[in-house]
Amino acid sequence: MPQFVTLPYLPTAKVTHILAGTGMQSYEKVLSDLNIACVYSKPISKITGSVKAHIDLAVFPFGGKDFLLERTQHRLFAQLLSLGAQPQYAQCRVENGYPQEASLNCVRIGDRLFGNPKTADTHILKWCAQKALPFCCVKQGYTKCSVIAVTESALITDDIGIARTANADKLDVLYVDKGSVRLQGYPYGFIGGCASLISNDCMLFTGNVQNHANADSIIAFLRNYHIFPESLTNGALTDIGSFIPLFQQEGL
Repeated sequence: MPQFVTLPYLPTAKVTHILAGTGMQSYEKVLSDLNIACVYSKPISKITGSVKAHIDLAVFPFGGKDFLLERTQHRLFAQLLSLGAQPQYAQCRVENGYPQEASLNCVRIGDRLFGNPKTADTHILKWCAQKALPFCCVKQGYTKCSVIAVTESALITDDIGIARTANADKLDVLYVDKGSVRLQGYPYGFIGGCASLISNDCMLFTGNVQNHANADSIIAFLRNYHIFPESLTNGALTDIGSFIPLFQQEGL
């Protein structure tokens, strides 16, 4: 049987199921070819524009079976329960505009969490305190949007503030330029919204990583960790709010 991914965004074996927003639906055929099933969030009604369908605004994965959900995700809540997860609803209401829509947009990297404490949901802050997990404070409220988790101690970001904070915390950081990721209705998207690991050695991009201005640096950085890029299409990299690895193969 598949098992829950223990550390968010960092599977240790081949991923079998992911959580994603409806922007992932256009890639279903390719996901099927990769033997990956998708569980969808619903678009957030109080948010306008394409970001209403972004999973990183609707769900925060604590790790393992534990998930924090935007308060109207009732169908997803029931689906996660049926799969053996332990979802709970967020304290804050996710509503249109910053900072209200970014309350779940923190990211756990190994044994630390990055986010803006002024925008993060109360449940996330309390959980960090209960688990004695270091909270790395950044100004960028769209923290997960701005980060690709690579390992427990390595990340890629297009936000200079996050890069500086992560460097100060002794993480290995690749800082990349903005502008190469498409986001419908906006001048550009975020790097963290177009990629996530689908195994311990494969990073899946929504679009072709070669279309990024810093493609060579991204590929070299990933290969330092024996990770290889996989592109869902040959088109532009597209910010769909990323996706969350949910289940992975057991015992590998």
